[in-house]
Amino acid sequence: TTEIYTLSLHDALPISLFPRLSPDGHLLAFEAMVNGTTQIAVMKPESGNWSVLTRDRSRGPVLNHSWSADGALIYYDRYTDVPQAIFSVPVLGGDERLVLENAFSPEPLPDGSLLVVMLNAEGRFQLHRFWPGTGRIQTLPIRMSQSFYSAHVRASPDGKTAVTWGEPIGQTASSPGFCVIDLSSGSTRRLDPHGVDEVDGGRNFTVSLDGKSVLTFVHSGALTGIFRFPVSAPAATTQLLTVTGTVWFLEAGPGDRSEE
Repeated sequence: TTEIYTLSLHDALPISLFPRLSPDGHLLAFEAMVNGTTQIAVMKPESGNWSVLTRDRSRGPVLNHSWSADGALIYYDRYTDVPQAIFSVPVLGGDERLVLENAFSPEPLPDGSLLVVMLNAEGRFQLHRFWPGTGRIQTLPIRMSQSFYSAHVRASPDGKTAVTWGEPIGQTASSPGFCVIDLSSGSTRRLDPHGVDEVDGGRNFTVSLDGKSVLTFVHSGALTGIFRFPVSAPAATTQLLTVTGTVWFLEAGPGDRSEE
């Protein structure tokens, strides 16, 4: 089974964005609006208790964040009119540390490297892989959406593939869509979610814990449909549920372990 986490508005937490579940499933990281600027916060889903980890206001708000593979760090970016940098902060609290300048949308891989988005020579967002230990940067053949809010990437749990919202370089495409990249070979292909990518899917999506499916949503008036489609061979898109209200951010969890 799969749990789906969503964040919505309520009195105790007026604005909260982009839920990301820790690798062990015990904590939820999200972005909280603090004095007009988004900052990284963590919550225990069972209790609802939460705390803010970051305070800096000098380099713009946070846009994207993700957990390190061991759950010890949260990587996040800051942006203004251009990508500012990627940082990290210990989940137990501590100093914010610079990881990579002029990059955003960090997605850690099990080997310690990060998938990031950077501007290429043509001034367009492109997917890259960065190794913090050596400073090595590898350019990957996917041109991302040119919107900060749609240039997302999610890695499979084993770190072998990643799903993005963009366009494979060198392939004919009329518009950005869901793509998968093999991180060993660099081969890319477009996914076919049967029309979901033509509506709201690029704004936020997640990959299931087994790495086999993409979960996303479609808005229809006052309703939001949550959908799943496979990463491998083309197959029918499945509607998992419909909720009343507008959902903007979602995350997949492990579900009921007794049913796995």
